[in-house]
Amino acid sequence: VGCGGGGDNGNGDNGNGDNGNGEVTGTSTVVGYVGATAATAQNGSPPPLHLLSDPPADPADAVPMALVKLVQTGSATVKVRTLQNGYFAAEVGAGAVTVTADPPEDKQDQYSTSAATQVSAVEGQVTKVDGTTTGAPPTIRPADFMPCHLGDKKATSLIAWEEEYGGGEHASTDWLFFVIGTTSIDGETAYVMADPRGDNAPVIAMQAGPPEVISNGSAILRPAADGSVTLYGMCEVVRNPDATYEAIGTMFNPPIVYPVMTLGKQYTTTTAAHQQTITIDLMAGLSLADLYDPTVADTRYLEPSDGPLVWTTRLTGIGIPVDTPADTFTDTIVLSETTESTYPDAIETQTYQDIRARNVGIVAMDGVTVSRDPGQPSGTGRVIHWGHDLLIYARVGGVEHGTAP
Repeated sequence: VGCGGGGDNGNGDNGNGDNGNGEVTGTSTVVGYVGATAATAQNGSPPPLHLLSDPPADPADAVPMALVKLVQTGSATVKVRTLQNGYFAAEVGAGAVTVTADPPEDKQDQYSTSAATQVSAVEGQVTKVDGTTTGAPPTIRPADFMPCHLGDKKATSLIAWEEEYGGGEHASTDWLFFVIGTTSIDGETAYVMADPRGDNAPVIAMQAGPPEVISNGSAILRPAADGSVTLYGMCEVVRNPDATYEAIGTMFNPPIVYPVMTLGKQYTTTTAAHQQTITIDLMAGLSLADLYDPTVADTRYLEPSDGPLVWTTRLTGIGIPVDTPADTFTDTIVLSETTESTYPDAIETQTYQDIRARNVGIVAMDGVTVSRDPGQPSGTGRVIHWGHDLLIYARVGGVEHGTAP
């Protein structure tokens, strides 16, 4: 999602914890790192991961996408994935917490589960896995990291691997997250993001060159003065049999709201999706025909469903530095999302982590999809897709980063 996405890296419940004596207390944010030094397996078992209170001395020892489990008496297990530097953050109930880390699904032949660490999570504090505290959990305004202005555009460099397409790596340059115009929803002005496509003159002028691949960079959203962001839905342009074009919104009811967010806390919205035609006040020089892609005719980013859609968001990191071809960013946040789909013969879990820079938006994305058999626990199965995306160019609010490809 261009300015909207995010979510939880697990299926845990962030309810109040138990202090070991049956007394429900407030919350704490437990943080740490997962590291490992590659070594030869002994006695048939790979070397274990390590839970650390500070970054690994050698950055190469950081383990991204490790599955960290935080267990408390009387509460559901909270599960989060580590970032590229091995970092994790999760809000749990204050009191005794048992923390372990499982290796990523594609590295279970290299590492084994860490030893359990017992942490006394201090109420109202960020508690490291060694028990020390660093103050109250920080908060952020999502609107500062999800900017929208008419004409904003970005290009990224993607490297991905897909089992379904032969298992080979592929690279591409993607133009995505174009703010193409505005629409009105319940009397409020919302910005519409979509993907300009094709090789006609208006699209090339926006892109500074034709794209190789177009990604799903659609969203209908509104940043608010209080720092929140409301995500109303997604947008897709379709061609009708009579050769006219429509903008179809896959709308959320209720919409998904990102409030001022606290480090490690999970935010959950249960919503339903339905599709409707939306009217867009397009930016000058664009038409709906310019935004139609005949190679994906009549497809939808998200099909409507009779069942509920559970949308979870976790603020996983603050101030994580990232180097991209466009710039080096340090004033950042990381929003993480996991979606899980159950099929008759498999369960597929998709985990995404978006690094967002203040006043710029998404500057890096990491994602992995794991397939496991029904009945298998999370943290098992095989990787069937992964991808790494870095910003190579952005024009946001008239400010440019990098060079347009």
